[in-house]
Amino acid sequence: MPDMDGNIRGGAVSIEDRSTELVHVSRNLVGQMTKPAQTAMQPLFYHFDQFTIDVRQRALFNNGELVPLSAKLFSLLLVFLGSQGVELSKEALMEAVWPDSRVEMSNLTQSVFLLRRLLGHKSDGRRLIITIPGKGYLFTGVVKAEYTHE
Repeated sequence: MPDMDGNIRGGAVSIEDRSTELVHVSRNLVGQMTKPAQTAMQPLFYHFDQFTIDVRQRALFNNGELVPLSAKLFSLLLVFLGSQGVELSKEALMEAVWPDSRVEMSNLTQSVFLLRRLLGHKSDGRRLIITIPGKGYLFTGVVKAEYTHE
């Protein structure tokens, strides 16, 4: 891991170190995407399959029709979309979506189940959110971020 000067020191990185990194990345993704004021570097919209996410309005659209989502489901979806195809540990997702709460892992499992049900499958029949056994989840959709409103 780099030290404060950006130099990389010898030694192995433990799984715990990597998990902590994922927690920080996930928390930063949710924090950046849930603030009302957006900066030029943060997407205003995400597009994948037939879905569009309006980040400022915190709204999900399926072929132009509004899909109702709870605040936690929306936050979880934003973390998945911002992960850019990187596997996310269950712990990182829990910390990102429920940072100041003590909740059971079953809350995450249920939330992923609900998102899967809302999003359905890709055109080739595969799930958009897959389980990595014993580790976490991976969003498999091709995501296009839009930074300006056209």
